[in-house]
Amino acid sequence: MREWVEVFATTLHAYLLSGIPVILTLRRLDEGHDEGHAVTAVGFQRGKKPTPLLESSVGLRSAWMSKLYIHDDRIGPYARAFLRPIPATDRWKESLALEIETNQEADPGSSEKWLVIGALTPVYPKIRLSVGSLLRLAEAMADTMDRAVGPKFAPLLGVEFLFRRSGEYVRDLAGNVINPGRAAQAFTALSLPRWCAITRWFVGETPIAEFVYDTTDVLRESSQAENGLLLCVVCRHPVLDQVLAQIARKFQVIYV
Repeated sequence: MREWVEVFATTLHAYLLSGIPVILTLRRLDEGHDEGHAVTAVGFQRGKKPTPLLESSVGLRSAWMSKLYIHDDRIGPYARAFLRPIPATDRWKESLALEIETNQEADPGSSEKWLVIGALTPVYPKIRLSVGSLLRLAEAMADTMDRAVGPKFAPLLGVEFLFRRSGEYVRDLAGNVINPGRAAQAFTALSLPRWCAITRWFVGETPIAEFVYDTTDVLRESSQAENGLLLCVVCRHPVLDQVLAQIARKFQVIYV
């Protein structure tokens, strides 16, 4: 069964990557304290290696997220905090802790440890497709992407998720595609909701492909993972042009 912390961290990463702040609700972990708190996460920084407890069967780029930038009403804006997965024990289920740096000028290295209880985020009400569903869609596409890049590069595959206003996404895409003429034709036929969801695939740090999904529907157990949700396939690297075109034809969606 997929662990809560894995999905939580993936969701947090996706919203922050999308420019959507996340309010984290916390419970104090330090001995002798029993209090609640809330902070707003507004950004993140990648670490030097992935955190094993945040990894999945696909190469989640969210597993590399180690540092958060938060607004804390006691400390101020852009305070630094660190995500610390807590392994399951007799006392705890697998959990996620947030270590917040406090008064660094007066006491370098001082910090508070908090247990992450939950989160709130302001999301456009017609975004019905969850990050957990995008993770399932990526898992369903993983074998296809492994074959597309070949055995040499498959271990370097990574994926991240984000939400974009469709108009902004199409404008950005227009100047960053490998075939502008094909893109111009595709854009005239492409009908997107106000917000779209994107699974972006990488080899190492090089983006290679994007799969754009309809956010106004939900992922149903009884259907094929991509049926009705996948709207278009975007090629980000010329080496994969023909392979991604075949994937788009297979799912009968627009290819950019």
